[in-house]
Amino acid sequence: MERESELVAAVRASAMCEDWPHVERMCMECELRMAPEQPSAVYREEMVCLMLQDEYTHAQNVYEKAAIMMLSAEQKPPSQVQVLRSLASACSFLKQREFGAFFRWLKQHSGKVTSGDQVLEFMLNKLEKRVRQLVLETVASAYKAIALSQFAEMFSMDTETARRFVLSEELAGDGWQLEAGSRDGTACSFVLPGKPKRARQAGRLNAKELERLAQTLYDIQT
Repeated sequence: MERESELVAAVRASAMCEDWPHVERMCMECELRMAPEQPSAVYREEMVCLMLQDEYTHAQNVYEKAAIMMLSAEQKPPSQVQVLRSLASACSFLKQREFGAFFRWLKQHSGKVTSGDQVLEFMLNKLEKRVRQLVLETVASAYKAIALSQFAEMFSMDTETARRFVLSEELAGDGWQLEAGSRDGTACSFVLPGKPKRARQAGRLNAKELERLAQTLYDIQT
């Protein structure tokens, strides 16, 4: 138990420095050192929680993969969407430190994970999918911002004025809309009043444009 406490403290220190690659390496190293037949509840809770406590920071490290993720996401079958939603629930349990609920979820959704030595490997494999979802959510928000920017440019407004204008209750019934044009957020559009269909403008980014967008998002957040 004393050795486990030292390992947990070391991983937490790396996490505080946001050195996530090091956190991952240390966690995998810890898995190799621990006896799988005697998993520690403290070890499982701390290690898994540390891996997911700051997903957006971790997501920044994979923005360069955003184009590949987005392109593959477009081909995802509905079953994969279910997996992502289920994983989001698991992350919620972890964030709220509801570890009993988390391990019940783990047992229900992963027939191969039955002991503490397998928990982290399972979560590391799933983490990439969770990060992918975060990237999708971020890019979807960015597309809405792009649509708003285009709208503002058309009518010579600053972005904040355009935002207030579009969201104004007086115009809510007149056809003004900003929306993500697809489920994965890879298209955006805005609808002009009186011409909700004909005036729709939509766009889809290619891989190169996605890479540039990912870099822009990274620059903004850092």
